[in-house]
Amino acid sequence: MQITISKLTDSEWVKYKKIRLEALKQEPSAFASSFEDDVQLPDEQWKKRLQRSHDNNQSVMLFAKDGDRVIGMIGAFWSNKEKIKHIANIFGVYVNSDYRGKGIGNMLMETLLDNLARVSEIEKYS
Repeated sequence: MQITISKLTDSEWVKYKKIRLEALKQEPSAFASSFEDDVQLPDEQWKKRLQRSHDNNQSVMLFAKDGDRVIGMIGAFWSNKEKIKHIANIFGVYVNSDYRGKGIGNMLMETLLDNLARVSEIEKYS
């Protein structure tokens, strides 16, 4: 098992879609959206969601991979509004059940926090 934490490229949007739908199906109470809603999204919407995390400086999504297989994810977003731009909101934390208990969630969180530490405005996480 060789676990890596990284962003997905825009061309890997299908992997993002697969892990997100898996997460919504396996852990529905952990997410604001539902499997039933997201499974109906057009492919263009999935592409845009992943692309947005690369194209702006207000969000980041990271993924845990075992080789080429995506087995976990985590994300954060923040606002550019003066009053709340110092707060990053963590979302979408998920690790495939076969990989739980192996420290992968910690790896995802540590890598995300390292990324957020490079954003000078962010002082707080929620």
